[in-house]
Amino acid sequence: MIAYRVICLVIGYIFGLFPSGKFVGKLKQVDLTREGSGNIGATNALRVTGISGGILTLLGDVLKAVIPMLLALAIFHKVGNGRQTLMLYAGLGAVLGHDFPFNRGFKGGKGVASLLGVVLTFSPLMVPALLVLFIILAVATGYVSLASMCAAAGLAIESYIFAATGRFKDTGSFLVEICVMFTIIAALTIFQHRQNIARLRAGTENRFGHKKK
Repeated sequence: MIAYRVICLVIGYIFGLFPSGKFVGKLKQVDLTREGSGNIGATNALRVTGISGGILTLLGDVLKAVIPMLLALAIFHKVGNGRQTLMLYAGLGAVLGHDFPFNRGFKGGKGVASLLGVVLTFSPLMVPALLVLFIILAVATGYVSLASMCAAAGLAIESYIFAATGRFKDTGSFLVEICVMFTIIAALTIFQHRQNIARLRAGTENRFGHKKK
């Protein structure tokens, strides 16, 4: 199973390297790395290129987690208990590829959309509570970064609840791996927001719908 885990991580990482925002920027004749926050994620794409660009970038970043996870499931479909865990390794790989792409100096995005793709594919029932939390915080504060980090932390907590209540397909020791991986994915998402955290503390973080000063 160790080799299977490594294979799934590598598959996910390769897909995670796809720079959705960069291609959408070219389509819109805009360099997202030089506009707005300089990030090629969906939030900056939405600010710079509008709704269509934001949606395309979001879909691209979601799919680059969904596709490798489904591919891993197809490759290891004969594995019984542990098959869902292998699929999550592919999802973790996709987030790592998105966050730390070797072909771009290990400087990538923040992984929020890829995280969404992972959760949607792994267990859609986990999405509603996280989505509600994100929307409430984003609307109430205007800080997408804060809402994203809180949703990521909520994902880690929710994984333990789902594991404890038997809502995952895999059982036994695999539940520990699942919770650990979701915690890692959540931690990575928060880590990638470290500059946002600094700006939040300084009171200079950009609020959605407001131009950066």
